[in-house]
Amino acid sequence: EMCIRDRAYRIRELQLADQDFRRALSLDGKDPEINNNYGWFLCQVGREKEGLGHIQTAMRNPLYKTPEKAYLNAGSCYAKIGDLAAAEGHVQQSLRIVPGNPQAQLELASINYRKGDLELARQELGDLLRQNEPNAEALWLGVRIERALGNRSAEARYTCLLYTSPS
Repeated sequence: EMCIRDRAYRIRELQLADQDFRRALSLDGKDPEINNNYGWFLCQVGREKEGLGHIQTAMRNPLYKTPEKAYLNAGSCYAKIGDLAAAEGHVQQSLRIVPGNPQAQLELASINYRKGDLELARQELGDLLRQNEPNAEALWLGVRIERALGNRSAEARYTCLLYTSPS
């Protein structure tokens, strides 16, 4: 019963968030920040195609101060629906705007892992981890890459880091 109540509460929260985003868009439908955030929200709740429309509206706005966020969100959303070519193109565009963004680097390594380009994914993840503190998502990707490559010692190192990581 507790689980059902939690689920109902979560559904209600999502409905309220959706209403808030739509209310904000009714005041300024061209606002790139609102469009990007609403699009990302929609991608997270399984409405990817609708979400991508809002993210693309943000990307097309020449006044948007942080278009790299929209490109990264679009890339993540495309990856979620399995369009890895579109995902990769959008994440690379995000990295052209802001080189070295750790979130974008991790997304690109994840896309290459999913494409089966394991050596490139390993290299990209290694580059990321040399310059940034590892988070749980990066360490888990490391475990999966090394497992797929059959490198048990590297897999074990990532696993150990994952279990001792504060994030």
